[in-house]
Order: sequence, then structure tokens, then C-alpha cells
Amino acid sequence: MSSATANGIPGYIAGTWDFDAAHTYVGFVVRHLVVTKVRGRFEEVDGHIVTAENPLDSTVEVYADLNSVNTNNESRDNHLRSAEFFGTEQFPKMTYRSTGIRQVGDEFVLDGELTIKDITRSVPLTFELNGFSADPWGGTRIGISAKGEINRTDFNVNFEGVQNGLAVSPTRSSSSSTSRPSCGPRPSQSGSAQALASSARVSLSNWGSTLVCPITGMKLESPPQRGTRC
Repeated sequence: MSSATANGIPGYIAGTWDFDAAHTYVGFVVRHLVVTKVRGRFEEVDGHIVTAENPLDSTVEVYADLNSVNTNNESRDNHLRSAEFFGTEQFPKMTYRSTGIRQVGDEFVLDGELTIKDITRSVPLTFELNGFSADPWGGTRIGISAKGEINRTDFNVNFEGVQNGLAVSPTRSSSSSTSRPSCGPRPSQSGSAQALASSARVSLSNWGSTLVCPITGMKLESPPQRGTRC
């Protein structure tokens, strides 16, 4: 993807796109109790994508409400909201803002900054542009997916607890992730987040962003659906 390849992307449209919450997934998978994995997601996510005339100048911003964390276990989710993990009373939001796009081999990398608990770190995400298409309601949609890996201790999520009488320290996770919604995590028997590993695979999938503001000069087959960002 170079500055001259926008014409090579089928249906490419330069403009600003709002997330469709019903078709957006921001999730994670971490090692739990050493022998299993916990999958979770954030239910309340917002953001927008700006596709530039030069695709490499495009940008993404994502906002997640940390109170909406869902691992399919209420006790564990409450523990994750507590000051021992996200501390959502003081730090309710997680944000990701892209800073650039580059090609690495056959893949494209979205460089960006992730902020959790007011700590910002550079986090690259491998991403895929899934395409542009018209929807049944006369709108226009874009789909993207991205994934990467973070270490929670980089964001001052440093809890080290005790599980069944054994001290638990953060360990690296070798878990994998999907950029599509999973069927749902299996609950932990303990209902606690104490044994979550430090390393987490994070993923974003959005195949429902709606065009709200086309770049001047771009011809659209259908008008923008909503919003007045132009």
C-alpha cells in the first residue's frame, strides 16, 4: 500500500467513519491459573476512522469504557474494575490513537499509542483492511481488524495476589487471539482475576463503521448516514 495504491483498493472511499457499536469488538485473551485462558471484551466502545486520499495517512481512534469489561464472570469482572487492576473509579476510559501506518513484509502495521490509567505506551497492531461495501439501508460501510500484544505491568496494572494459598506473580502468556468475536469465555472456578498473566493479546474487529463525512471531491453512490463532522 503506497501513496499511489488507493485506486487499487476496491471501492476505496476517503472520509470519516463512525463506529457501529453493534458490529465492533475490542477484546483480549490472557493466561489464567497457568493452564487455561480467559477471553474478555469491552461492551461499550466508540471511535472513528479517517481514510485519507493517501491510505498511509489514514488514522484510527478507539475509546473503550473499562467499566464495561466482560469475561463472563461477574466476580472476576468486578475485581478487574477495582483499584487492584483497572481502577475504573479513577480511570474509566482506555484510548488508542494511531500515529502512522507502515508495511512490514507482507503485513501492514498500525502504529499507535494506548492509554490505560493515564499511562501511554506505543503499541503496534497488525491490521487488515477488510473492504468497503454498501449496506442494505443505503449506507456505506468499511471493515477493519487488528491485533497486538501488551504487558499489563507497562500500564501500572501490577497486582500480584494469592490463589489457593500460593503466591501468584505475573508471567508471560503465549496465548493467541482472534480478530473476530469469540463464542464467549469460560468462567473461572475461583471467580477471581488474581492469576491473570501479565501478557495479553488484544484485538479489534470493526466491520460496521458508517461513513459520516466524505472527503470533498469523492463521488459516493449513497449519501452519508449520520453525523455532521464535515
